[in-house]
Amino acid sequence: MATKKFFKKNKKLVIAVTGIVVTLLFLIILFLSLFNININLNGSPKETIEYGDTYTEQGATAAFNTPASKNVPLNVTIKGSVDSSKLGTYHIHYKAKKGIFSAQKSREVKIVDTKAPIIELNKIDGYYPKTGETYQEEGFTATDNYDGDITSKIKRTEDKNVITYTVSDSSGNKTSVQRTIEYNDGIAPTITLNGDSDITIKAGTRFEDPGCTAKDSHGNDISDSVSVSDNISTYRAGTYTITYSVTDKFGNETSIDRTVTVEAVKQTATTSSGNKVVYLTFDDGPSVNTADVLDILKSNDIKATFFVLGTQVEKMPEMVKRAYQEGHYIANHGYSHQYSQIYSSPETVLQEFNQCNSSVAKAIDVPEYNSHLFRFPGGSVGGKYANLKAEAVTLLEQNNIMHVDWNALTGDAEKSSPDEEYLMNNLQKTTQNKNSIVILMHDAQAKRVTVEFLPKLIEFFQQQGYQFENFYSIIK
Repeated sequence: MATKKFFKKNKKLVIAVTGIVVTLLFLIILFLSLFNININLNGSPKETIEYGDTYTEQGATAAFNTPASKNVPLNVTIKGSVDSSKLGTYHIHYKAKKGIFSAQKSREVKIVDTKAPIIELNKIDGYYPKTGETYQEEGFTATDNYDGDITSKIKRTEDKNVITYTVSDSSGNKTSVQRTIEYNDGIAPTITLNGDSDITIKAGTRFEDPGCTAKDSHGNDISDSVSVSDNISTYRAGTYTITYSVTDKFGNETSIDRTVTVEAVKQTATTSSGNKVVYLTFDDGPSVNTADVLDILKSNDIKATFFVLGTQVEKMPEMVKRAYQEGHYIANHGYSHQYSQIYSSPETVLQEFNQCNSSVAKAIDVPEYNSHLFRFPGGSVGGKYANLKAEAVTLLEQNNIMHVDWNALTGDAEKSSPDEEYLMNNLQKTTQNKNSIVILMHDAQAKRVTVEFLPKLIEFFQQQGYQFENFYSIIK
């Protein structure tokens, strides 16, 4: 009652005091509001981390603001941790303090498992059930990055020749894979020849195998598995067989043959018929002059015969390959051209032939190459080694090797420095009254005059009505 009488008696005073107190409190609050701490998180306040991945703490920054100064840096204390090896939600707390003032923020980090399990299907090599047989499961496994081995959880369904394997992990991630059962129906694969099954080519021309395609009974292309067997020699007339064979993955086999007929080039000009034919032959190459010789021959559409030396072939294989690709006949002149070496015995003659043959085969990239045509250095008759040459001829013929000399020449080797007049005189003299001519020239480094004279030689024979041939026409 006394208090009530007091407030009633001093009502104005109470109101005044209350107003003063409220005003003071307001001013205090207003003043304190000018002091604050701001905390800013680096990165997102909510993060999601895949199970097993590394959590990287990005931290936070804090600043203290006063009426007198702004953004005064403060240290931030961090409490809490994240274990990415355990699924769940984690909170990281950040706090900054200055005197009576403090502030705090939190970051939420969730460790989740979103990776689907992995199913691996076993495969037994060579196991293909025969049509009508029951498929025997080859096995399977399932692993999960979180649950580990979950093979036991796999659900297996079979529909005709397709088996579906499905599994889910504890996080609800799901995986499905399928196995297509390949039944061996016992049907052999098919081989389809590209091009004709019977092919005819001229002796000495390049043969490019058209190849084939192969498919198994399920329609799968197995062309890469085809093996090819042949004994073709484009240098010898005859009938050859190419056999294409293939075995599918089920073990079923098949094969098919292609016949290749190599025809001898018939000689279109012979003495008896009255026609005129000339064979241009070049010994001792290839050399620095070969490219020019080939250019001249190409410009006149003439095919010649080159009796090459093995030692020179190995020095300039690209020239031999070019001559071969342009349709010239690559014949054999031995390997060394060293008389004392090549004519030491009939066997050494054959040996030199084989050495040169191997060098040419490598140069032109035709492993089966065999010219079957040899020219003796110095000719096949007469001279110091006449008897040995006769024995060598017999040995060569026993090995199906022919030899050829010449019946005309330019004399480019008979004189050290012949001029074109000298060459023309020899040409006219040695070709007189001959309808079939094998003319000797040389493709050696020192025989530049031969290159310069060659266009005149070609013109001479053209004016005389000769037809140009090479020795492909005599391969039987």
